[in-house]
Amino acid sequence: MERIVEKILQKKFGKFFYGIDHKHIHLGLLAGEFTIEGIGLQPGVFNSLNLPIVLRYSFVEKMQVSYAWREEFSNLVINIENIYAIVTPKE
Repeated sequence: MERIVEKILQKKFGKFFYGIDHKHIHLGLLAGEFTIEGIGLQPGVFNSLNLPIVLRYSFVEKMQVSYAWREEFSNLVINIENIYAIVTPKE
């Protein structure tokens, strides 16, 4: 089941996060939630914001996703805990 959730997460969030892997996903499907730990922000995540920074490193400690399982991930509530990032000025 974790592999199915991994594919859904990669499709929905892959442009924002890397390291989405079934080994880091903890399921509570009947409770309508799952948690993924140890992912990172994609290097180009800030590019569309035209900020004068470059993301060099990132680590997202935990992302918890709650959903109504009958609605097939159409209404998600996402809680992200502890984002660590190293950024440098654009050259």
